[in-house]
Amino acid sequence: MRVWIDQDLCTGDGLCTDHAPEVFVLLDDGIAYVRDRDRVLNDPGGAASLAPVPA
Repeated sequence: MRVWIDQDLCTGDGLCTDHAPEVFVLLDDGIAYVRDRDRVLNDPGGAASLAPVPA
């Protein structure tokens, strides 16, 4: 299964992280990202470097 987030449509309300915290992470920039273990995917702006990705 492929999962992605359209950052242009992300409202930052955290519903995705509430329902699937093992798949999504909400970073300090207020946008959700797809996680792959300790890496953040689909992060063209480097927002994952703002804070560690919680396990």
